[in-house]
Amino acid sequence: MILIFKGWGGIIVVVIPIVIITLISLLGLNLDNDIILGLALATSGILIWEIGKRLNIGEDRTLKDPETNEEVVVSTKNSHTLFFIPIQYYGIILGIFGILGAIGLFN
Repeated sequence: MILIFKGWGGIIVVVIPIVIITLISLLGLNLDNDIILGLALATSGILIWEIGKRLNIGEDRTLKDPETNEEVVVSTKNSHTLFFIPIQYYGIILGIFGILGAIGLFN
């Protein structure tokens, strides 16, 4: 499988298994229960949303032309994407899958 990512977009592929393994090891649970898998996906979604929002913060810079004294505002935005979608939106997708998995709609 080919991953198309820009910046830190590939971190999603790492965060999800780490959260699942951490929840299983800390709580001593297994993935046979749909609620546990749903909780793991929802937790991954929250974490990925926060990571994405912090990584994709842009900043405005004001530049001044020395000849005309005209000010120009330049917006810069970091771009961290996976398959051309900003990574914070994968948090929403994982949260939805987590809720649906927890109520057992994936059986």
